Amino acid sequence: MPFTIFKNDTKLSKLCESHVNNLNLIRFLAAISVIFSHSYPLSLGASAGEPLQKDFGFTTGELAVDIFFIISGFLITQSATFREDWRSFAKSRILRIYPALLLVVITCTFIIGPLYTGLTFADYMTDLRTYSYFIKDSILISGFKSAPPFVFENNPLPLGMNGSLWTLPWELKMYLLLGFLAYVIRRYLTVGIFFIASISSLVFAFATLNHTTDEISPFFRFATFFFLGASAFLLKDRISITFKIALPIIAIFVLLFFINKTLLSTFYIIALPYTVLYLAYTSHRITLYFNKLGDYSYGLYIWAFPIQQMLAYHFIGIKPLEMFVYTVLLTLPVAILSYHYLEKKALKLKT
Repeated sequence: MPFTIFKNDTKLSKLCESHVNNLNLIRFLAAISVIFSHSYPLSLGASAGEPLQKDFGFTTGELAVDIFFIISGFLITQSATFREDWRSFAKSRILRIYPALLLVVITCTFIIGPLYTGLTFADYMTDLRTYSYFIKDSILISGFKSAPPFVFENNPLPLGMNGSLWTLPWELKMYLLLGFLAYVIRRYLTVGIFFIASISSLVFAFATLNHTTDEISPFFRFATFFFLGASAFLLKDRISITFKIALPIIAIFVLLFFINKTLLSTFYIIALPYTVLYLAYTSHRITLYFNKLGDYSYGLYIWAFPIQQMLAYHFIGIKPLEMFVYTVLLTLPVAILSYHYLEKKALKLKT
């Protein structure tokens, strides 16, 4: 397939039918971006920011998570509209999230935890907080717990086992909300998705304009991008994937970067979903080969944080870029094994 960056002018609905896209590659790069983002606070402490954070007003990790939610909203809505039975929908979501999650939580709780806690092995294994961490982070729907007792207590970012998991409860809540719209009030699915996307976008945009994003619930950020992705799928017959639209979006983004950073953060809400979909369906034969390898993004996302904490523990004074490189090299083989020997096999159980 030829490079189509300047030639694409196709309805999104037609592109969806082919199943030819760069979504795996985009998610992979997003997971790598999260590792890069976490390398700064995990090596230097909570107050350390990324080099570009002051310029853009958000971290590469936040950008990556927003991309995850856009793609998730788009694909999960597609799944919900094709699955008449809510049990099938729920089963597919459970099989995607929980097998790999349970493995990483078991490993963190009962292998990494006892090795890196400030408690004795006996005290650690008899501490109720150990099992509270295990249960809460295995279920996740009610939130997440940062670490078992006294694990990594002297690290630059202390007492954190797997901070990446904090977004997963919100992901699960988006699934539940979409499932409610799709199977309980299915007749009003479209109205419900557009309503939530509109309200959450307005709240989040108002917060960015007033620099108060830290004061609102993360729900509004995650719902904004998840349901904008969902809305894009519902409007796929009306959305054209074309460079004629992508170029002005990029131009406005660059212009606002130099003129008004506050408006940049607000325009980002509109620009990011289209840009992600444009890049997803701007295909090239080289990038499409990546799809044959597998989807390693989830494994990278859930395994990197504890590996980074172990690096910070053993290599005191490790620099952020060193941590980033070592983490990718160590986590990628784990993610590959996780996908081929656990995630992929679990996904085959979907109906």
